Amino acid sequence: MNVLFSHEKPRRYQDELINDVAEAVSGKSHLLAHAPTGIGKTAAVIGPSLSWALENKGTVFFLTPKISQHSIAVDELRKIKDKHGVLFRAVDMIGRKYACVDDTLHNLDVEEFYEICRRRRKEEKCQYYKNAVGFNKEEKEAAKLYFDKLMRDYPGIDYASNLVDMCKNFVYAGEETPLCAYEIMTKMASQSTVVIADYFHLLSPSIRQVFLDRTKKKLSKSIVIIDEAHNVPDRVRSHLSISITHLLVNKAEKELRVMGVKDLQKQVVRLKRAMNEILEKKLKDKKEVLILKEDLPDIDHEEFKSVGLAYLEASNRTKSACVKLAKFFSLWEQDLSSYLRMARKWKSGGMTISYKNLDPSLATSDLIKEARSVIAMSGTLTPLEMYRDLLGFEKDRTMLRIYKSPFPKKNRLNLIYTGVTTKYSQRTRENFARLADLVTRVVNAVPGNVAVFLPSYDVMNSILAMVKMNKPVFVQKENNSPSDLMRMLSEFRNMKSSGAVLFAVAGGSLSEGIDYPGRDLLAVLVVGIPLNEYDLETKALIDYYEYKFGAGWTYGYLYPAMARAIQAAGRLIRNPDDIGVVVFMDERYTWKNYSRCFPPDLEFKVSISPELDVRRFFERLD
Repeated sequence: MNVLFSHEKPRRYQDELINDVAEAVSGKSHLLAHAPTGIGKTAAVIGPSLSWALENKGTVFFLTPKISQHSIAVDELRKIKDKHGVLFRAVDMIGRKYACVDDTLHNLDVEEFYEICRRRRKEEKCQYYKNAVGFNKEEKEAAKLYFDKLMRDYPGIDYASNLVDMCKNFVYAGEETPLCAYEIMTKMASQSTVVIADYFHLLSPSIRQVFLDRTKKKLSKSIVIIDEAHNVPDRVRSHLSISITHLLVNKAEKELRVMGVKDLQKQVVRLKRAMNEILEKKLKDKKEVLILKEDLPDIDHEEFKSVGLAYLEASNRTKSACVKLAKFFSLWEQDLSSYLRMARKWKSGGMTISYKNLDPSLATSDLIKEARSVIAMSGTLTPLEMYRDLLGFEKDRTMLRIYKSPFPKKNRLNLIYTGVTTKYSQRTRENFARLADLVTRVVNAVPGNVAVFLPSYDVMNSILAMVKMNKPVFVQKENNSPSDLMRMLSEFRNMKSSGAVLFAVAGGSLSEGIDYPGRDLLAVLVVGIPLNEYDLETKALIDYYEYKFGAGWTYGYLYPAMARAIQAAGRLIRNPDDIGVVVFMDERYTWKNYSRCFPPDLEFKVSISPELDVRRFFERLD
């Protein structure tokens, strides 16, 4: 295979990843790749995958957890095209809601949007769909003319946002003829060698088959690249789970009164009575309990959905509780052994009832079996065996590979301090005082910005009450909106010359998926191990993984916590010239069950005085 590579030569260790991808796609194998930041994962994976697809008339799907990450793949494909002059098409797919050119629908919630959109298409009321697809023979012929013209203007590969603008402002024969961008993307996908998409275009079973049918793609002729694959188990489980609350049921009752649907109002009354019985008799003084399917009455979810959609049309609202209730009960009525039914009480007196998925492989295993090759990659994918098992990769078809970091080791100091712990049994005021004193001393030894990641808000608040910093302090809070966090992050970064400290929760939005390059961050303190609360869901996961893999405690509790800790530490070194210190503060980081999760080339020093080691590190660099 002649690999299409976008650069003059591979980086250090990048050639190993390129060769392994080439071997996997040629041999119909899968690859799980722990590939650290800086190795050039995207270029290494896209090159051989695209080469095979072009030679064999196949397809490459590049899946990411966020739309914002699509641009990395788009840019890489452009580089390959410019360097090698190869002819191929690629499309940047986004969800129907985010591609919609109808401004009147933008404020709808996702579920309501899709139901309204589906109804408008079914009733032939969407002008944009008519222009892009057509409802009758004459309209379909016109839509083909529009599409052909658009394709002549399309550069072969572009960002989704630019394609949406092209569709919104499309002109044919001097007349404005706006097109449904999602339908155009779908048509383009059927003619494209590379499809860049969100996880759930392929990872959601209910979406996958429809998407493949419409794009005329076969998994047996496809290479599926999953970026940031450490996210997949939790993302899929969350996608397959669903909940309702007292507040939602009350809102549904109000909608039914507005619409005058008395039969369904009676069903809601029975549902509220059943929920109150769970609250008063089963929960009592407990925080959460397991419940049975029979604890809730049967609900005519199809009727609820129909009334909810009618309510949206009549009221011009953006949300419908009836639609959400209908979706919940369409799943609740199914008896699935890999699901957990539970009720959780709020401090304010309300309640959430959930049907939670425990097994992500329900969504992923069929995809993995059918695809020619699946390449799952991340800078935090250890232990590889866990991800292989949880996602349903076949052992005899799957290569497990760990690659070394290309960054100079002298630029980073990794310390473990064993004199403290955040174990639940030792969360005393005295222990928190020792942790606060240690955090204060280490932070004050760093000549710049520091991030302190803690296992929970409770632990963070206990330590914050005792720290004495000589730097400005920024704190992530439970109720922060995304805009609040971005504003705080900007202020934190702007203080890099004088230095500030950011307190945040490991596993939260500030510890994953955000880069702190250069002097934006000089040190990371990971205080304690960010284990999940040992609640009913965690216990159920442990039991389920023990039954299925014989690894309940590690797969359901220890390893996910270590993944969050390693992700938080990974915020520090994002570029070859970055420097800094990571301090893991808990004795358990040296225990075998925990330490085996660290990448094998990550060298540590067990420190008895981390503030002195930190100070010496930065003095040496000066």
